[in-house]
Amino acid sequence: MSVSKIRADIKTKLESIANVGVVNDYRRHHIDWPKIFESFVEDGKINACIIEWVDTDSEKIASGSVAIRRYHSFRIWYLYSMKDSTASAKSFEDILEEIMDEMDKTQAIGTDGARWFESSKVVSIEEVPFSGVLVHRGQVLLSIEETGAFS
Repeated sequence: MSVSKIRADIKTKLESIANVGVVNDYRRHHIDWPKIFESFVEDGKINACIIEWVDTDSEKIASGSVAIRRYHSFRIWYLYSMKDSTASAKSFEDILEEIMDEMDKTQAIGTDGARWFESSKVVSIEEVPFSGVLVHRGQVLLSIEETGAFS
């Protein structure tokens, strides 16, 4: 059972989407803010995803068994530079929809025994300041079920 394999598969799926920008497979932190800011910029604008493991519930499948079922939640944060004159909101929404389409088009993910538990869903869309720049920010929630045994 492996959260890292699921995260790697999510990253691969995101990187296959045209115009999705930089894909960070963890929440970035650094004492030097400009270095972090650079990790979100592509072609002179903020265009990036962050993959975040949110939580995991676990249950035994049968009494006395080592077989377990886990329900993982991952969040994809998508950040996109806001520019009203280019209707950036439309481009941002189109890419969010492409993220959902890519995540939902296959059943298996990550490793043997893992599959999508529910379809992806957008849980928020907002405009927020990000290092002095106004950006569109969206969250896509992913629910994954994994069945296996402790080794």
